[in-house]
Amino acid sequence: MSFGTTAGHNIGQTYTEGGFQFKAGTVDGLYTDQNQIDHSISLVNYNLPDTITLTHAGGGNFNLASIDFAPYGAPLPFSDLSYSYVAADGTIGVPVAMHLTTGAWTHLLLSLTNIKSFSWTANLSGDAIWADNVVATSVAATPIPAAFTLFASALGGLGIFGWKQRKSATA
Repeated sequence: MSFGTTAGHNIGQTYTEGGFQFKAGTVDGLYTDQNQIDHSISLVNYNLPDTITLTHAGGGNFNLASIDFAPYGAPLPFSDLSYSYVAADGTIGVPVAMHLTTGAWTHLLLSLTNIKSFSWTANLSGDAIWADNVVATSVAATPIPAAFTLFASALGGLGIFGWKQRKSATA
């Protein structure tokens, strides 16, 4: 996701792109700006501590392959970020706390499949967290193949055929 092309833009509480929605816990929690590392437009977790939650915009489940995080300013000596997810069955993933390196992206290769949401919270006092390069895909509904209907019809036909044979054998 590219997060648009406007630097210094206060998005507010929600941002939707590519069928996915980012939602902050506070009204003015999301902001886009040109990051200091590779100068691309990135999403900023602006109000701290605030939790940002990623969901599929139309509801439903999705896969999250990866996401990049970086500290907005100098990190403090404790975990800069914690994240968790909710699986399709409602199971909540164990929160993970991590330290971010100043001046570099931390690439999280998550490979999460069939999840309802992914959330992160900046644990810094006063510094925001950049998020960028989010790789998420929709989970397609599992279709019932056309062959299933044909198979069910064949089983029903065989059942009727067997029933008629038993009925004529007893008569």
